[in-house]
Amino acid sequence: MNYKVFFSAFIIFITALLLPCCGGSGDDTPTPPVPPTPPTPKSAFMTGADISWYTEMEAKGYQFQNTVGVNMSCPKLMRDYGMDIIRLRVWVNPVEHDNWCNKADVLTKALAVKDAGMEVMIDFHYSDWWADPGKQYIPEAWKGHSVEELKTDIATHTKDILNALKEKDVTPAYVQIGNETDDGFLWETARASKNPANYAALLQSGYKAVKSVFPETKVIIHISNAYKLDTYQWQIKDIFQKYNVDYDIIGMSLYPSYQEEMGATACIDKYISNVKTIYNTYKKECMLVEVGLPVDDASSAALMKDILEKSKNHTDGHCLGVLYWEPESWSGWGYGLGASTANGKNVRPNAILNVFKEY
Repeated sequence: MNYKVFFSAFIIFITALLLPCCGGSGDDTPTPPVPPTPPTPKSAFMTGADISWYTEMEAKGYQFQNTVGVNMSCPKLMRDYGMDIIRLRVWVNPVEHDNWCNKADVLTKALAVKDAGMEVMIDFHYSDWWADPGKQYIPEAWKGHSVEELKTDIATHTKDILNALKEKDVTPAYVQIGNETDDGFLWETARASKNPANYAALLQSGYKAVKSVFPETKVIIHISNAYKLDTYQWQIKDIFQKYNVDYDIIGMSLYPSYQEEMGATACIDKYISNVKTIYNTYKKECMLVEVGLPVDDASSAALMKDILEKSKNHTDGHCLGVLYWEPESWSGWGYGLGASTANGKNVRPNAILNVFKEY
């Protein structure tokens, strides 16, 4: 017997038996592991609310609850309704109005929003109380100041609030420099229709102040009546572009129920069209930073759904989000466009707020 031939054949036989189970070239070779599927990125579209009244409500004994009666903080309640961001207004020195929305109050709310895991938007009114298209009052401490002094006032106030937030490790995602400045602010010095250069200079001071504290925070210029394209075109073309005003986003307000002659649906559709026109013409994205509908109207939930659906899916991605103003309120609070009901001191969301869970 040729032992060498026998031994070689034996080795080949044994090797053939062992290869498949030892990871050789057989059919049972282990498949390389499949890499894990990366998480789906969060949509750029955000939903949220301005709930600046809520600390005042709590001080007056009101308690926020979900629909099954569980007590919750107002920010966490908004979070549970699918919201991503909370907007907080800031007044300069509201001492005659119980100091709501002053620095201390804003810090309290901002920390609660952060604790709820949500983003913060800061809304500077640059006034001691409400500022809107019908009133833009200079703070008492700033009266009689020159344009140069007002630039310093705005910068100092803006940085003071933002640095206080920074010390508490709160970084706003967005900051508004002015509230509904359809005709400018700090009247008459910076009324846009009379003194556009002053208005532009003060906006620029606010922008620089924001970026000096939070370089990555997006700066919003906020104009009301989202259905009125001409107001936006006038400000963007004849003021912001002409005077080289820096900003990141156009903020809008929309209250469709006030437009009875036009009709709510037509008002919404004009707003949607304007978002696309503003981006296509000026390359600026928009955000609906205020929207409200009649709290006791059965049609309001359907209209809110229409606004959210069209804002998210019919603006070619150029509406960055929608924020309700102020959903924690109800008709008995004295504001008829909230999204809650109250039973005694217990406040619960209604059907309008429920729509936000879908977006």
